[in-house]
Amino acid sequence: GYPGLFTEFNVGLVPLTMNPFNQAKSALKGIEYAASGIPFIASPTKEYEYLHAAGVGRLAETPDEWRDHATQLLDPDVRRGEAERQRLIVQSLFNINGKADEWATAILG
Repeated sequence: GYPGLFTEFNVGLVPLTMNPFNQAKSALKGIEYAASGIPFIASPTKEYEYLHAAGVGRLAETPDEWRDHATQLLDPDVRRGEAERQRLIVQSLFNINGKADEWATAILG
């Protein structure tokens, strides 16, 4: 199934061109990575900036930033520490219990 797709790699990448279309995309892929225990690097769209401010994910805009983050994440201890910390943040902030009131407002008005 879908969760099994996240077992074959150690680092997630979310490279997005900085344009209006991608600025409108959610950070769901990053949330999925973090919930699965996979640290990730993303382009700094508004949604990924929000996620990063919550303590989840790395942001990279230039080729040097992408390379530096990827190089740091080659270390299994760095990956493991980041993965555990980010998974806990995602579990506490981005779950249905924490968002139930927002969903009820969106659905019921």
